[in-house]
Amino acid sequence: MAGWSAHSAYEELAYLVCHHPSVVLDVHERYSLFWTQGMMPKQPVEAYSPIYFVHHQARRDQWVKSIDEVAAFYMVGRIKAFFDFCKMKWPDKKPRVRIGEFGPDDMPDSSQTPVFEQWLKAQPSSNGLVRYPRGWRACSEVWKQFFPGEEPEQVNFDQGRAAWERVLEPLGAWAACWYIFGNGGEGDPSPARNWDDHNYAKNKRAQEIFMNTSVGSVPMPPPKPEPSARKYEPGEYVNEDSTYKIRVKPDGESIGRLLLNDTVKVLDDEPVTAGQYTWMRVEVRPGLSGAFAGWVADEVKLTKRTPPAKRWLDTLEPEVKAYIEWMLASPLKTDAAVKAISVMAAKLDKLSA
Repeated sequence: MAGWSAHSAYEELAYLVCHHPSVVLDVHERYSLFWTQGMMPKQPVEAYSPIYFVHHQARRDQWVKSIDEVAAFYMVGRIKAFFDFCKMKWPDKKPRVRIGEFGPDDMPDSSQTPVFEQWLKAQPSSNGLVRYPRGWRACSEVWKQFFPGEEPEQVNFDQGRAAWERVLEPLGAWAACWYIFGNGGEGDPSPARNWDDHNYAKNKRAQEIFMNTSVGSVPMPPPKPEPSARKYEPGEYVNEDSTYKIRVKPDGESIGRLLLNDTVKVLDDEPVTAGQYTWMRVEVRPGLSGAFAGWVADEVKLTKRTPPAKRWLDTLEPEVKAYIEWMLASPLKTDAAVKAISVMAAKLDKLSA
């Protein structure tokens, strides 16, 4: 595509997430064994190595207290680059970002941390499904060394909560979703496709911890205002905006179109909400051949049709009206009679205006 580049696509995505509240960027933030994996401290560290955090950031009392302590993020917190970009481009906008898959996973990334990969693959797995710790259920043997006497379910939850409260939420993330609750691919012999060591569905203790510590701290978006029960009162209108489909039922098949400048009659039927619109029943081009009725979304822009003003003749008694019409049409009419009738008509129009 002409003019397309990775940078322009990135900026376009950032623009959409910042300017359209309904657009949520869904990303993954995962780590191996410890949520502090790959966090580069701001303070100079002699002989910093890829497994520095195993010795200095893995235990609870060594965990990062805030994002101010970290110079660079490698696993948890790497979304910071996106937030920084958005803030630079649109300082008054806040992007909506959700961590769609969150928790321990197979994240050694040998291209960046070969030393850590060697160490990780030498650790025992707790559930026998994988060769080395991957999901949280495979981490308990290793966690015993760093969190003696603690339940693996609690260790897992505490790590996730610390990552959320100390890094992800301060960065501006909207929510984080623990991975995974449901069918983890049980029975598949391939470790690459078996996610049972990530699954919370069969672990009641993990579920209890989630429920007992749920505080609803994640702000939910404001509720979408309910559409007006009736945007247009029954009556005749003129479509002065665009062409709209008329459907056989709300959100159903199209049976015709409401064209520009068409007259449309809004009927008495109760409006129906379906999908993102409220639908109203109308008759298109009432009184004309080819008129038909159906449903249209109330996004249409209609203008109230003003009934034509009554002619002065229509205000007279039927006998008088018939006589004057006869005189106007009669070949025997005189110029004086026509002039007198015209003066009367002007006065009557003025009075009825």
